[in-house]
Amino acid sequence: MSGGRYGKYGEIQRLQRLRRSGPPRSGPESSPSDRPARRNARSTAPRVHIREARPLDRTFVSRLSGRAFRRFGSYTGVIRDWFDSGAALTLLAVSEGRPAGFAMTAQTLPTPAEPPETELLAIAVDSGVRRSGIGRRLLREIEAAAREGGADVIRLHTATDNLAARSLFEGEGFRVLGLQRRFYPCGQDALLMIKGLADKPS
Repeated sequence: MSGGRYGKYGEIQRLQRLRRSGPPRSGPESSPSDRPARRNARSTAPRVHIREARPLDRTFVSRLSGRAFRRFGSYTGVIRDWFDSGAALTLLAVSEGRPAGFAMTAQTLPTPAEPPETELLAIAVDSGVRRSGIGRRLLREIEAAAREGGADVIRLHTATDNLAARSLFEGEGFRVLGLQRRFYPCGQDALLMIKGLADKPS
């Protein structure tokens, strides 16, 4: 679809950019093995923990994305491709021992002129546990991972009419940078939102 995510900013191009960016980086003071423990220490909501997704989580992530994003287009295969690319970091929220949501990001490689930048590719929470703070916790853990990786900026796209998501992002300090017409495969417009990460959270 011309102008949408299958066009200039399409999923194919984004996947190629992910592959060029290299594997997700844990930062100078962390590694995949110690990340879950450090995240669990920061978590405050009971009976929920955040960990990095494992290969066996692929089915849950692709199915949830298919349900959560279906009004924007067919995303089951797209998210699965991002998951398989090896360049995206996917965090999983586990509630009562069951997967409850996920967030997926990619980070560009730094250049002499620019520090790395993180893009939130997708975030979704199962309908049965929405409004329980899981989305906010996933977003904060993604920001923590971005800082650990040296990123100064995190950016995302969200539909203009997705008021719940906009409220979450604005409440966490994201600001609207611009409007992209017909961004999604089904033709919806999207807001580009951005948040600076140079200042450590208080």
